[in-house]
Amino acid sequence: MATMQGTLVTKASQEQMWTPQKTRDGKATGYGLGWGIGDWKGERKIAHSGGQPGTSTDLVMLPEHGFAVAVMCNLEDAQASELADKILQEAAR
Repeated sequence: MATMQGTLVTKASQEQMWTPQKTRDGKATGYGLGWGIGDWKGERKIAHSGGQPGTSTDLVMLPEHGFAVAVMCNLEDAQASELADKILQEAAR
């Protein structure tokens, strides 16, 4: 929540992080500064996945709604992103 509310970083930094980068020929990458940038039902969707040996994680946010889903699994290759998206589908109807 601190990430979305501008208490972790400034709003200006947040917008830079959440602005999709472009390739040299101008094509959108779908990736900001450390964040996946996408669309969910016409709204901005921000995501970051990760993990380490033995774990899988995913964070999905709908900033305009102040809504976030965090998934943490004690299992490598657990498809945390798919689970986060399914939870998002159910919870943010």
